[in-house]
Amino acid sequence: MLDYRPTLISELGKIGIPVYYELICDSTTETPCITYMESENKSYLEGDTLGYSNLSYYIKLWGDDLSVLAPYAQSISETMRKLGFNRDSYNELWYNQ
Repeated sequence: MLDYRPTLISELGKIGIPVYYELICDSTTETPCITYMESENKSYLEGDTLGYSNLSYYIKLWGDDLSVLAPYAQSISETMRKLGFNRDSYNELWYNQ
C-alpha cells in the first residue's frame, strides 16, 4: 500500500481552501472546502527494487455559489493533473437545504 495522502493534502491545500477527509465532514463543515477519499490503492507490479500501484481518489468541491467554486474547480483539476492523476468522471449535485 502506498500512502499518498500527505502529498495529496499538501498539494490541494495550496489551492487556498480547507481540505478534509470526506468521512469526517457533516452539515456543520464550513464551505467552500475540498474533500478527498481514497477509492483504490493496489499494487499491480512489484519487483525487488521497484513497484507500481494504482491509486485513485474521490475529490469533491463543496459550496453553494458556482461563481466562487469555478476557479477552485479549475485549480483542483490542474493540481491533480500535475500529480499524475486523470479525471474519470465529473458530477454536479444539488442539495435542497
